This record gives sequence, C-alpha cells and structure tokens, in this order.
Amino acid sequence: MHRLFWIFCSFLIILTLISAIGGGIRYRENFMDEVLDNMYDNVKDVDPSVMRTLTMNNVVEEEAVIKSRPAPVPTPVPVPTPVPTPPTPQVKGVQSDLSTNYKVIEAFNGNVYATF
Repeated sequence: MHRLFWIFCSFLIILTLISAIGGGIRYRENFMDEVLDNMYDNVKDVDPSVMRTLTMNNVVEEEAVIKSRPAPVPTPVPVPTPVPTPPTPQVKGVQSDLSTNYKVIEAFNGNVYATF
C-alpha cells in the first residue's frame, strides 16, 4: 500500500515538473512575443522571387460581378403567451414558533424536510 502511494506521488511530481517546463515555453511564446511585440526582432529577409502578386483571373472576374439581393422582408415576431405557473406545494413539517427553537427537530423524515 505504501509502495503504491509513493509511486503515485512520484508520478505526480514528474507531471508537475513537465507542466512547469511547458508553461515556461508557452510564457515565452505567448506573453513575450504577443503582448510585448518582441516577435519582430528576429525578422528574416524573404527571397524577392517569392514576393509576387498572387491573383487569379477567376477571382477577379467574380469580384467584378456584384449580385444584388432584394431587401429582406421583416417577419412579425410572435408574442409569447405567459405560461401559468403551478401553485407552490404546501410543505408539511413542524410548526414554527419560538418554543421549537431549542428543541431537537428531526432533519429529514421521508419526503418532508425540517422547518424552523
């Protein structure tokens, strides 16, 4: 039994250390780069042959044709009808008065809860 406990504790310590190392890496990636905007410090030059305009004729032709749609017709919003709520059930239990404050009251008896 003690051996199983110590195996569990050692696995827990190992997982904690792995999570701490991973958290440190994510801290560098997320906080330092995005919040402090340090991600532009290590900028590499791009080959000029890669920097070219990528356009396709099909896309340009589709953008030239503007399709007009008719204005949407507003639909009337249905008015919800109020749902009648059922009456609250009467709770059966010990009558509450000042004399029962110091008496022992049974907390739960079947389907009836104690009332004070």
